[in-house]
Amino acid sequence: MSNLLDTPAVVLSVTGDPASDKAHGMTQSVELTVQSHGRVRRAYLKTPREDLYGETLAADALREAAWRVEGYDWFPGHARCAAVGRSAAGSLVRLEPLTDTPWLLEWAEPGIRYADRLDDLEALGADRAAAEARRLCSAMVALHRPVAGDQTVLYRRALRDALIVPVQRLVDSADSFWATRRDLRVDVEHACAQWRLLLTDRGDRLRYVHHDFHPWNVFIGPCDREVRTIGARLPGVGDPNDDFAAFTVNYLWFSHASNGRVSGAYRAGLESFRRTFRELGGDDGGPALMAPFLAKRLLVLLNPTYYPAMPPATGAWLEELLRRCLRDEIDLVRGDVDLDFVREPTGVT
Repeated sequence: MSNLLDTPAVVLSVTGDPASDKAHGMTQSVELTVQSHGRVRRAYLKTPREDLYGETLAADALREAAWRVEGYDWFPGHARCAAVGRSAAGSLVRLEPLTDTPWLLEWAEPGIRYADRLDDLEALGADRAAAEARRLCSAMVALHRPVAGDQTVLYRRALRDALIVPVQRLVDSADSFWATRRDLRVDVEHACAQWRLLLTDRGDRLRYVHHDFHPWNVFIGPCDREVRTIGARLPGVGDPNDDFAAFTVNYLWFSHASNGRVSGAYRAGLESFRRTFRELGGDDGGPALMAPFLAKRLLVLLNPTYYPAMPPATGAWLEELLRRCLRDEIDLVRGDVDLDFVREPTGVT
C-alpha cells in the first residue's frame, strides 16, 4: 500500500468483495482499512474487468482506470481515485498518473508500404501484382487463428467495438457527405441493427483479426518475401471478413481512380487475393455476412475527412457499391468483377 500511495501506509484490515444484492458489477473489489499519516480511512481496491461483455484485456482495464483518474474530478462530491497500480512480485507498483495524453514509440517495420505500391501497380505488371497478392492474402489468413474463451461473448464484443461503433463514428464525422444523402444515412443506420441481429450468434466465426488490414498498414519486406503489419486495433478478435474487406476494397478504388474500372494489374491482384482466400479456406459466409464489413470500408473511402481528394467519378461508383452492398447484392469474394461483383451462378467457385 505504501508503494501504491507513494507514502507510508499500513493496511489494518481486509474484507472480501462487499456484499450486494447486485449480481454483476464491472469491478472486482476488496474493502480495506488503511492508516496513513495518522488518519484511518476505508478504501476499495478494485480491478476493472467486464467479462460479461468480453472486455477482458489489460487495455480495457487501463482505459477504465484512466477514466476514473481523469473523470471523477469532474463531479463535486464524487469519491476520488487515489492511485493506480499493477501487481508485481507479490506487491503493488504505482503507475504514474494517467491524465496526460500518452506517447507511444513503435519500431518501424522494414519494407515497402503497400499503399505506395498500389499508387502505380500497373508499372509492376499483372504477374507480379498477382504474386504479391497471394503472399499478402496468405499472411492475412495466417493471422486468423482460433481464439480461446467464450466465442459468443467475444464475437459480440467485436461486432460492437469493431463494426457498429466505427460505422457510427464514420457517419458522425461526415456531415458534408450526408447533407444530401439522408436516405442513404437512414439505410446505414437501419443496417447496423440488422447486422447485429444477423451476426449475434455467429461466434463460430471468431478468429484473431487485425481490424485495420489495409495497404497503409501492410508492408512487403526486403526481397518481397515477408509481410509485416502495423496498426492492429482493439479488440484484436472478430470476423475475418473485416480484414478481407479492408484490403480488397483498395484494389477497387485505386484501379477505378486510375483506369475508370477494375482492370490490368489491379484486377490481377484482386483476383489472386480472392482466389487465395478461397483456397486457404477463407469462409466469407456469402454476401450477407461480407456486407457489414465491406460497407464499413466503403464508408471510410466516402468520408471526405479521410479522402478529401477522392475523384468524383470514383466516389460516385463507390457510393453505388455501398447502396448495393446494403442490399446484399455485392459478392466480393466470388462475384463477377466486370459486372461490379454480381453473384456468379451457383456452383462457381
